[in-house]
Amino acid sequence: MIAMPKIRRSVTLFLLNMMTVACLPEAARKDVFELDRKFINYQFSVVKKPTISKQDLTVLLQELEKKPASVQALNELAGSYLRLAKSNGSFEIYNLAEGLANQSLKLRASSNNEAQMHLARVANAKHQFQRAIDIAEKILESNPNHFESRQLLITSYIGLGRPNIALEHSQHLLSKIPVDSSQLLHALTLEHLGRDEEAVYYFVRSFELEDLGDPDSAAWKRMIAARFFLKHGNPDLATSLIKNGMEISDTYQAMAYEALGHVAYAEGHWIEADQHYQAAFKISKGANFLNLRAKALEMAGRVTDAVELRNLAFAQMNNDTGEFGHRRDLIEVLIDRGEATDFAAANEYAEVELKSRTDYKAYLQLARINLGQGNSAKALSWLQMALASGFRHTELYFVAAQVYQSTGDPAKARHYLKLAEILAPGIIQPANFKKIVPQLLLSTRP
Repeated sequence: MIAMPKIRRSVTLFLLNMMTVACLPEAARKDVFELDRKFINYQFSVVKKPTISKQDLTVLLQELEKKPASVQALNELAGSYLRLAKSNGSFEIYNLAEGLANQSLKLRASSNNEAQMHLARVANAKHQFQRAIDIAEKILESNPNHFESRQLLITSYIGLGRPNIALEHSQHLLSKIPVDSSQLLHALTLEHLGRDEEAVYYFVRSFELEDLGDPDSAAWKRMIAARFFLKHGNPDLATSLIKNGMEISDTYQAMAYEALGHVAYAEGHWIEADQHYQAAFKISKGANFLNLRAKALEMAGRVTDAVELRNLAFAQMNNDTGEFGHRRDLIEVLIDRGEATDFAAANEYAEVELKSRTDYKAYLQLARINLGQGNSAKALSWLQMALASGFRHTELYFVAAQVYQSTGDPAKARHYLKLAEILAPGIIQPANFKKIVPQLLLSTRP
């Protein structure tokens, strides 16, 4: 059993940020979290890379095995496998890419940064963030200016829940190579520190500095920015960014449909959200999309369908190793199923997850588990850890409202519902609260 961590950080900065934005008129606040529409569409001609199937790569692999092994050929094929894996989320293909990179390193153990980076990318995708960090830092020891290694350190430290360290690396990139991708990663880091008003400046800068380059990166940027602007009550902008990303690259189609699902869900269009999550599942077969479908259908009143989908998700995820974020997805399914045995199992998984990741989501899941078990005091302790991370999200505020209501503090419950409205004006409305937290809304009316 993991001992409850002591809170070491103050939520003062978080509260000051929220108070500052809350004081703005709604129109002015929307201007803060806005992007000039001229930047939405990619301004350069796009020649989409040919779609490569697993069968195509299998043929290439068979041909490669007939020839003398070549470091360059192995690295190129590993890169192709990685691109396909990013597109369809196939764990098997990530593992094939990892195997090819290891073969390359057997042929050339030193001065083979390309193979090392392939391994680091696979580790990052598997949520083996510390391993990705170790590989990236090893590359930087011999090549301090290796751009991609520094980028990977940023995303991996964010994944571990250590954005303060990610900030050191994002600031380094900004000072040395202030291109659009550096601006984007700095924005992402600031967001995870709860500094959204600063983050929006760098999100915008990443679009202003966009240049002819890799359409895949441009598409990924649009997915990340869409999530940020949706969080701040701008679904139209989010939708436009997602759809343009889909036009310029096929690599992140599953991620795009998931994002469109989140937009529809946030606006209360439950069936439309389900359709988008279903499209994402058809591409990637990820069980997390089954649970997202269950959430949407449950909100639409189709409880039987939701239960069936959630059980399918559980069957697919159960006994997983925790790679690719599966353990966290499994915890979510168990919490949503809501039986006593589910909460007990979720708690065991969550404590294991906390050993490797200490971000707001890890604390939030533990808060929800303890709330479901009727342990309000412990739920409050985990919630305070989540709030202390600084990260701002409506889900966090909904759970905060539920926890404070359970501890007999309706005033604070109303306060966090209000923060949700401030964060996403025009989306998070009392009408949605009636479905999301019905008992809470009724018991916390002024």
